[in-house]
Amino acid sequence: MRVARFCRRALPAGMSALLVALLASCALFRHENPDVAALPLLNDAEKQRLSDWLDDHPELRVPSEAECGCDDHIQRLRKAGVWSKGIPDYHPYVTVADLNGDGIEDFAVMLADRGASAEPGVLVIFNGPSDKSGGEPALVHRRLPLTRYALFLTTQGHRLLVGPFESEGCILEPKGATYAENCRES
Repeated sequence: MRVARFCRRALPAGMSALLVALLASCALFRHENPDVAALPLLNDAEKQRLSDWLDDHPELRVPSEAECGCDDHIQRLRKAGVWSKGIPDYHPYVTVADLNGDGIEDFAVMLADRGASAEPGVLVIFNGPSDKSGGEPALVHRRLPLTRYALFLTTQGHRLLVGPFESEGCILEPKGATYAENCRES
């Protein structure tokens, strides 16, 4: 992505297009963040979209499961799930589903802000592996905790639930091109 932008700016139009096409066909400028590559659930297009976006946001990183401080809950969900069906690839900071009801798989990822100490969590929701937004997420919500916080799916309508384990949390419902919070007291 960055090589393509550089070529468009630095080279004459004809050469730029030729070089970008050549690089694209060789896949030389496809860069995938190694932390993103290790994330479960995301397909290759989703991983590439997240990697490209993170390239433009170096202040953010993919947190480890250990930062959740919820290994007991993670293991329970992987073995028994929520409704007696285990979720073997459960990850507290990644979820994939049709979150906005358009029939296309969307994905949400909780990231960590390298510069924030109190509430470093950053929730990012992408509507599909690619859309008309130019690669930008539908939602970027900052200042969330990472410890004992996780992403879940509701049973109705594949809505995203964000919050601490053993709480009601907040349901994020589609509202236009973005999402609105529907929080309950817990």
